[in-house]
Amino acid sequence: MKKSRTMLGLFCMLLVLVVLFFLPFVLADDLAMHDSLDISLVVEGNWSVTPSGHQSALNSVSTDLLLVPQNDFRQEITDWKSSGIKMDKDGTNTDGLYFNWEKPVPEKASFGYTSTIHTKNVYRPISTVVSFPILDSQLHGVEQYLLPTVTIDSTNPAVVAKAAELAQGQKDLFKVSFVMASWIEQNVKYDLNSLTSQASQKASWVLEHKEGVCDEMSSLFIAMARSQGIPARFVSGISYSTSDLFDTPWQPHGWAEVYFPNAGWIPFDIAFGEYGYVDVTHIRMSESDDPTTPATSYQWFGNGADLTTNPLRFDVSILKQGMRTQESLVLKSSVLSDTIEFGSYDLVKATLKNTADSYTATTLQLSAPKEVSILGRNRRSLLLMPQETRETYWVVRAPQDLDTTFYYHFPFLVYTEKNLSVQGEFTAKPGSQYYSQEDINKLTIKDEEKEYSHQVDLVCETPTSLVVGEKKSARCTIRNQGAVSLDHLRFCANEQCKTVDVAVDGSAVLDVTLATSRAGVGAIILTAENNIVERRVRFAFLVLDAPQIKVSLVVPESAKRRETIPLEIDLTKISFTPASNVSVTLHGSRFDHVWTLDHLTDAEKFVLELSDPPLSFNNTYVVDVSWFDDQGHTFHTSTQGSVRGDATSFQDKIVFFFNEVLGVFS
Repeated sequence: MKKSRTMLGLFCMLLVLVVLFFLPFVLADDLAMHDSLDISLVVEGNWSVTPSGHQSALNSVSTDLLLVPQNDFRQEITDWKSSGIKMDKDGTNTDGLYFNWEKPVPEKASFGYTSTIHTKNVYRPISTVVSFPILDSQLHGVEQYLLPTVTIDSTNPAVVAKAAELAQGQKDLFKVSFVMASWIEQNVKYDLNSLTSQASQKASWVLEHKEGVCDEMSSLFIAMARSQGIPARFVSGISYSTSDLFDTPWQPHGWAEVYFPNAGWIPFDIAFGEYGYVDVTHIRMSESDDPTTPATSYQWFGNGADLTTNPLRFDVSILKQGMRTQESLVLKSSVLSDTIEFGSYDLVKATLKNTADSYTATTLQLSAPKEVSILGRNRRSLLLMPQETRETYWVVRAPQDLDTTFYYHFPFLVYTEKNLSVQGEFTAKPGSQYYSQEDINKLTIKDEEKEYSHQVDLVCETPTSLVVGEKKSARCTIRNQGAVSLDHLRFCANEQCKTVDVAVDGSAVLDVTLATSRAGVGAIILTAENNIVERRVRFAFLVLDAPQIKVSLVVPESAKRRETIPLEIDLTKISFTPASNVSVTLHGSRFDHVWTLDHLTDAEKFVLELSDPPLSFNNTYVVDVSWFDDQGHTFHTSTQGSVRGDATSFQDKIVFFFNEVLGVFS
């Protein structure tokens, strides 16, 4: 926040530190923005023998380690060291490691691997609509990922009902998946409580309690997807986060994958806000139909002995970073009004352009100084089709209890989960435009999913100003700049509406009469809406009244001879329209003093100290103020104040008497 002050021609500025709060999973050092990473990964487990009888002996111990990085289109194992034997788990393509210790079995042992993994910032692009629902003929080989499990209870009535509600009317598989994922992100709180951190909870439990960690969020998403005939599975791995929820940045992590016919498995990481991709800090290690699939399993044979095991230990470090990637999104921001009154609401708008020829999803967040109120959630998830432009809005409010002798600059930042960001600013200043919450509601887009809206241009030719009670006309035009004809479009200017059909490259006109009885900033709110369009734009104009000034004169109650008498004149603008060419004249006994101002836009104070003035028994001082409006009309007002002469001696009385006589004749 920057605070500025103007007083008697002096300009001073105070810069206050702005603290910006980022998403829990945003990568502060931008690791996700590189096109590749070379990552060193060391995984180690251990076990020890615990005797349970007088004669204990183990004949053999074996361990299956299933959390092993795999080669795929976005990651490659470039170096590998392990004493384990690579295995094929249950006839699937999920590789693991097998470790075995035969008699004599040691009392304790370690196992694991050391590897270097090259991850790439690539994804499987979805360039065209994949139809939903998925046909049975498209599900060959992935049927197991449609079945319920203990944790993924996809047949639970509450899960089925919520998923059906979110999928209703959708014909696009990516949109269905995105809507489910973003609903979970908005409604399920990421919470590392003991219940969800120690054991994965059922999807139905997560839906009911609205809390969980990455496993629970993914479980609910997978259950919703399976309930609607969409194959989905759970992925285990490691990822990087700077969240203060964790002691170290690299943590075990889980996310989901959705099967897209003819495209393959597409990742959806709800905790990170990554839909349709995962960034280069994600190391993929295994996939399963249920998140409770263990990372390790142990078997041992013998008598009078048990095995004590410890959790796996992960050691991760970055060996090399690739080039920074070029983001396919173009992000811009703006505000409804650059300058607002204290306590006023305002709108911050973000505009996103997807320059890619494939679907792109992103998570946006608005950050502002703590003094600014952000109404509702400041985190937004948006899905953009190829080459699509989308807009989203935040309602903000300037603080009410600010020092009226200052005006305040409030910066803000809009940024994505990949740290693509854009900065903006608005100013709170006394006497500026005030927007109530009702005003803002009229301008807020209710359905941001109407993707054709940015193809509609709204223009209003309004006068710069009009006087209170005066009537003027304005012509408002809607233009269709897209490739779709707009039928049955409700076109409104404030309360005046008509229904129009606007052909491609066509336009329609609405003539409006402007008239208002209240001075200030008037506005035409132009709206256009049908089944594919919702567009709202505000056009402002000034409503001028006669400039009025309130004058007050502050004088002491009494004064003695040879004292300095302070006289204070206060001018306050009480109209919306500022006064021009202001002249202030102070009349006193045998003197006049004049001040001038080019404009009075708020309040001014003049102080004159009279040193040993010619006092009488009753001393009257008169202030005359004159000024003009922009049309040259003259205005005038005056006020006065009296100071009693305090005679403390006979000589004072004689001087007061003669000064009064001279004042009469002067």
